[in-house]
Amino acid sequence: MSASSAIERHSGTNEGLAAAKARGQRLGRPPATPEQVGHARAMLTQPDATVSSIARLLRVSRSTIYKYLPELKPDGPAAIEIPLARAEMETPGG
Repeated sequence: MSASSAIERHSGTNEGLAAAKARGQRLGRPPATPEQVGHARAMLTQPDATVSSIARLLRVSRSTIYKYLPELKPDGPAAIEIPLARAEMETPGG
């Protein structure tokens, strides 16, 4: 393949993407459905459920689960405070 045909193919792809956007087509993967988010929330109540296992069952990525359930992120808006063990709270020499 020559360099010019590669450039032509690249510009053709960009033109096609621009035309799809102009028609109002959504590009990329579809968003998670409200049903999937509900299932994920329900599955999280099970003690042995992990984000990875839920993502596999729903056929989405782990990042999608974290995107729609921000409370799961360690630094998310509703991060759960984990109390320190008593030994960790005591200061040395005190």
